Amino acid sequence: LMRRLVYASLLALAAQSAAPPAFVLAQGIVAGEAPVEEIARDDPRRKPILDALRPAVEAELHQAVVFVVDGIRVQGDWAFATLHPRTKAGAPIAFATTGLADMAEDLDGDATFALFERVEGRWYTIAYVIGPTDVAYADWPAHYGAPAGLFRLP
Repeated sequence: LMRRLVYASLLALAAQSAAPPAFVLAQGIVAGEAPVEEIARDDPRRKPILDALRPAVEAELHQAVVFVVDGIRVQGDWAFATLHPRTKAGAPIAFATTGLADMAEDLDGDATFALFERVEGRWYTIAYVIGPTDVAYADWPAHYGAPAGLFRLP
């Protein structure tokens, strides 16, 4: 973790010295970036975003899933989702019977966070985490180049 923090700090310093100063607006959005949009339940972008994540989660959990969505935000060609996988019947996942069985006791619930990127009109899952015990996505802007405002990080 310390190595990642040092690396992210070095990258940030390099970026600051190579680029003109950016003006940060409300919610961490940098001037010139696309605005952050909350995706509503009936938004046509919602299904393709969730469908990009579904195969990976189903493979890891060894079962078909539906998602209970807390929120999906889109900024330009990036999306960030906070959700909870459930069985097709809507029940919570029994992690002891999944690919996460060896760490089921260490999971902090079923909250799932996922990062997506749209390439040539198609959404791809870049990273996701199920049941993290910390803010697992805190380094995703530096690591993947996603806009920090998308995550609402301080």
